[in-house]
Amino acid sequence: MTDSETSFWTPARIGAVIAIILLVVALAVLVSLPQNKFEPADLLQPRYAADADLGYWMVYEYDPEVDVYHLLVVMQHDNGTFEWLEGDGIWLPRPAVEGTFRVIGSFDPRKDHLR
Repeated sequence: MTDSETSFWTPARIGAVIAIILLVVALAVLVSLPQNKFEPADLLQPRYAADADLGYWMVYEYDPEVDVYHLLVVMQHDNGTFEWLEGDGIWLPRPAVEGTFRVIGSFDPRKDHLR
């Protein structure tokens, strides 16, 4: 018969092993979730000159369930200011948006405004 003081599997160690397993599983789930780079109200411009005809866009929202951004069209006025157009916009996959566009400013008043 084993003595509980000399046994390796004490209740404290069993609890520690279960906690470590749960921590590893939680970290694996977090790492597998999509990590979006853009925030709502970010003003986007194409990264490359070849995509310049795509124009400007504003991130309206991000849907993590299907990993897509909802973008609205943005107009640039003659005086250099920008205005987004209300409407349906377009839903595009996160990898396509993040690979094609870069942030050049934000419409969010809490951020650094348009640069």
